[in-house]
Amino acid sequence: MKPFKTGIAHLAEAYPHVPVVPLCIHGAGKALPRGEALFVPFIIDVNIGEEVFHEGREKREYTEYLQGCVEKLERVMVNG
Repeated sequence: MKPFKTGIAHLAEAYPHVPVVPLCIHGAGKALPRGEALFVPFIIDVNIGEEVFHEGREKREYTEYLQGCVEKLERVMVNG
């Protein structure tokens, strides 16, 4: 996963009353593009984290915190 950019922090700062919900999606790389005719039962797992509010944090700190939340969700998903 590449490091997060601060765009989400700009949005969270502009709308501090709206939570950001971290997600980890596993298996989406196997999903087929729109219009494909091959139907194969692929499983896509989604792990949803706790909502996070901006709470006046500095942009880089907020972005790194969100990335940490997503990485934690990924570890939980991979390790069971």
